[in-house]
Amino acid sequence: MSIISDFFETMTGVSDKSVETTLKIEGVLLHVRARQIIEQTSKDTVLGVCIGVPIAVVFEILRFISYPLTNTFRFLICVSVTVLVFFFSDLLVISEAKTYTYTYLITYVLSDIKSSISLIRVFMFDILDLVSFGKFTKLYAKFVVSAGREGCESMVRRSETWYQPDSLALNFYTSRQPLRPISSFESIESEFIEIAGVENTGDIIDEMCDHYWKDFKDT
Repeated sequence: MSIISDFFETMTGVSDKSVETTLKIEGVLLHVRARQIIEQTSKDTVLGVCIGVPIAVVFEILRFISYPLTNTFRFLICVSVTVLVFFFSDLLVISEAKTYTYTYLITYVLSDIKSSISLIRVFMFDILDLVSFGKFTKLYAKFVVSAGREGCESMVRRSETWYQPDSLALNFYTSRQPLRPISSFESIESEFIEIAGVENTGDIIDEMCDHYWKDFKDT
């Protein structure tokens, strides 16, 4: 699934910003989104999940189809393992076509374990949300809001290991959209998204972030 930085990387001016500056912006955006989600009804939350799941499925299908181009090396590993199974199928007494399919799929999952774990976790998150009729998302949103500035900026930090998936907060931001937007929160999001695309605004961003968190504490 897409994460917040995927959007930022397409905007002019983002490339000149430090990682810490980007985290400050994303931390605010995550916090504002969580505050909006808390104000949504359970029905709206569940409806949002129902809309998002098909989109996510289509995205994963496209990712699977484009795998040879986007991850050529890992694709070759998958093919190599499948070919080995083919050559040793007589010894293993396995010759059905579905065995090769399963071999490829298992290797596909293991070759990108970070994305696979993230996908499983996101799927479980959606299932829990549907079963609880949106309460799970509400609880997570309250957790994000209570985490404050340091917590939000930590949540949007990317994992640097090959096996550990990124924070669930990144998926939360992209998949949990407020179906009944609140104008005051929308205005804050627009301001930060706009400033993220402007070059050489480090000091301005610091001031905006400080102002947002101060206002939040005062409410």
